[in-house]
Amino acid sequence: MNATDIPVTFTSSRGVVIRGRLVLPTTNQIRLYPTVVMLTGDGPQGTKSATWVNIPQMLAEHGVGSFLFDFEGLGHSDGQRRNLSLSVGLSNLKDAMLILSQQPKVDQERIAIFGSSFGGNIAILHTADTASIRCLGLKSPVSFYPDSFYGELGDVRMSRWAEERYLDDIGFNYEFYLDAFRYNTYDAAMRIHCNCLITHGSADKVVPLVQSKHLAAALVNAPSKELRILDGVGHGYSEPGAWDQMAALFVWWFVEQLR
Repeated sequence: MNATDIPVTFTSSRGVVIRGRLVLPTTNQIRLYPTVVMLTGDGPQGTKSATWVNIPQMLAEHGVGSFLFDFEGLGHSDGQRRNLSLSVGLSNLKDAMLILSQQPKVDQERIAIFGSSFGGNIAILHTADTASIRCLGLKSPVSFYPDSFYGELGDVRMSRWAEERYLDDIGFNYEFYLDAFRYNTYDAAMRIHCNCLITHGSADKVVPLVQSKHLAAALVNAPSKELRILDGVGHGYSEPGAWDQMAALFVWWFVEQLR
């Protein structure tokens, strides 16, 4: 065991209890740790899924901490998943970053963000207006939710969702779709001034690969940017060797960026 898990619980500005954890390397030194803020996708498991259990341990082996929390209605946090949206996620992240700023063992000069899917969209929007983020890692990020919803659900289910406002098999209120129009993620990407790494599978049926291609093109002010396309890989990175390849790529990149 190379890390210590410190439970973190706080009440968001929306009045919802948010639960997470700060994962710090176990050393005998008194020091400040560079830390990666990890933002999950919109799946109900949140930080309970394998990515968010294993990657913090991998980073800790190299002296890098992690700060994870569940968005409202996901994982360990209170609230209802159906109420999630980009606006809610951004609000949750803003509250979480305030909590992180109060952690005495975190090096506030070496903070990175790692966002997956929904969390990737939140990460882009937040980093665009936050100069203190050292670097940004994005795993199959959503850059334009309306396209993603239509591509995944199709016309018939989208029409039914609009009519009924909530469907169990979708899991979100229709307001999630409408709220997404408030944000121009590609415009936000043009305001990012830190190094960026994006991975995306060529066989992703949930978030189209073209979104990450547009995103990479929009990162005009990033000193360094790379889009790594994993051939034949889907949104879940469940193909043989795909998850290991993705995880190793991000771990080594964050370690180098946060030296």
